[in-house]
Amino acid sequence: MLAVYGEVLWQPFDIIDKWEGSHGGRAAAFFCSAAWALGNMGTNITANSISSANDLTTLFPKWINIFRGQLVAIFIGCWAFAPWKVLGSASSFVGSPLPTRANED
Repeated sequence: MLAVYGEVLWQPFDIIDKWEGSHGGRAAAFFCSAAWALGNMGTNITANSISSANDLTTLFPKWINIFRGQLVAIFIGCWAFAPWKVLGSASSFVGSPLPTRANED
């Protein structure tokens, strides 16, 4: 970065500040942030599925290998958890007051 901007830039936000003000800079910021997000999601999905697959392989070595364990983790993470159902019923847990001695009369 010394040859490009004349100073050493270590923080990504400092580099992005140098890009502002042009169409090419905005496009570069978009493509870099999209690549970072894709890499971050890919790393997290892979790391989480392999660790849970390892656990399932240890628990049930006769029936589950790493690939099957990853499929089980994907099924549980995407379909069995169903976050839309949790969010849909959250008001019944949060919105209702807890019973107290004063409310029991």
